[in-house]
Amino acid sequence: MEQKTQPVLCCLCGNEYSDPTQFVMERLFVSANLDWKVITAQIQAESIEEAVAGIQALRLSAIRFGQPFDTVRQSSFLTENPDVAFVGAISASLHEGNYWTGWHSFGPALVQLMGRKVDWGACTVILNGDSILQRSCMLALVDKSAANVFWASAEAAEADYQIWLEQSAPSTVQQVAFFRKSQLSDSLPAAIESSEHVVLIEPSQETIEALAAAEPDAWSKIVVWDPQNKVPQDVSALDSFHAISQPNLNIAIDEYDFRRWTGAEPNHSLLVDAHEEYCSF
Repeated sequence: MEQKTQPVLCCLCGNEYSDPTQFVMERLFVSANLDWKVITAQIQAESIEEAVAGIQALRLSAIRFGQPFDTVRQSSFLTENPDVAFVGAISASLHEGNYWTGWHSFGPALVQLMGRKVDWGACTVILNGDSILQRSCMLALVDKSAANVFWASAEAAEADYQIWLEQSAPSTVQQVAFFRKSQLSDSLPAAIESSEHVVLIEPSQETIEALAAAEPDAWSKIVVWDPQNKVPQDVSALDSFHAISQPNLNIAIDEYDFRRWTGAEPNHSLLVDAHEEYCSF
């Protein structure tokens, strides 16, 4: 059915969280000459299903699932979507005709940022542990054809990944080697030696130790998402070391979601300014 009312984006976040979505997106919509509005609802975790039902009843156009709902293991109202079933959560959704399309933005945004630093075809990627964020990144890596993908301590994800491949039938299939953490030191050296870059996504202590033992020059190849600051400071200080920062990732997530919600290109400079201004409050 054709949209008869002004499109509205609703941001759902926990009542103890501050979310910049409304502040940032209002500026982007004006800049792109889009007649959209944004509202924010702070709710209790147990009220998420009621909130989604209310959004559906009001026929709003889009949802941003802010903290903590973006990393809660629930697929909300999109249980038949293979991507949602594999990741286990969504961070954004769009109402299209008679159905909702949902996605998790973390992986696509992070992989896009890392792709500015690496050639995926000559790259070794190491994921650590089975989490929503790791699964989101895995889906984003599928069409990159990375030379080597190692996934440590993710036994349940291996079976779920095979199910996702069968249900989605992607045009390209990323081969993934699933390992226990203790096996990394035996498996990484050959892959790292032949790689131009090594991508780390939330590295574990075992990954750090395996890299340290693998090759003397391994640290000069690193591109990392390291929110827990596990990489040694003497390594992160190297000129060749590339770390993805939280502010840059937040901006990339907003860019990705804006494109999917509206089909328009966001104003990057305005987005950066809006985030900086919001953080200065």
